[in-house]
Amino acid sequence: AHPEKKYHAIYITSAGPEEGKTFIALNLSIVLATMGKRVMLIDTDFRKKSGHLTGVTRLKKERGLFDVLRGDIEPQDVKLPLSAYQYIKDQQTIQRIDVLPTGEVPPNPFVFLESDRMRDMVSALRYRYDYVIIDGVPILLFADAAYLADFTDGVLLTARYGRTDLKELEQAKDTLTTAKSNIIGVVMNGLPRTRGGYYYKYYHKYYSKYYQKE
Repeated sequence: AHPEKKYHAIYITSAGPEEGKTFIALNLSIVLATMGKRVMLIDTDFRKKSGHLTGVTRLKKERGLFDVLRGDIEPQDVKLPLSAYQYIKDQQTIQRIDVLPTGEVPPNPFVFLESDRMRDMVSALRYRYDYVIIDGVPILLFADAAYLADFTDGVLLTARYGRTDLKELEQAKDTLTTAKSNIIGVVMNGLPRTRGGYYYKYYHKYYSKYYQKE
């Protein structure tokens, strides 16, 4: 939302696991695609045994990102098409997201993720797509993830209501800041949507007073 800067490659991470990082990455890609943008969604969360992008989208591919980084194949040969409207009803226009799954994970994945080949691939994809969204790994579990974040224009840090500890969130921020990563925002995931929720009452009370003053 910055009026002057363009964030074409965005790295999405969280402090710990199960904080909605993949959910945010997928839905951000869907929103961008429905705006007519060309989107490449890259799965780098090799840690996950389930709930990863390839599983969530029900797309299956034996080869993927790490096969590209080994030099065995090109991204366009292993990308998987995903309809942005697969989860949205009553839409006629089909906008496509290209998903790059992890593929076969090597014993030393970060050697590949931190490589010049990975940096060059992200740079090349910038010219083919309007946005490159990378679903990363939890930053406190894998501090090396900060190196991969530097290949992008900015980092979105995901926190989950009722789960993410404030100290862990601060540690995640400090880790990214120390690595000189560009944090462009924090996404608070899983907030209560009902009027009975604490945050609804708090903000309704606060902003009601604010606008009354105006």
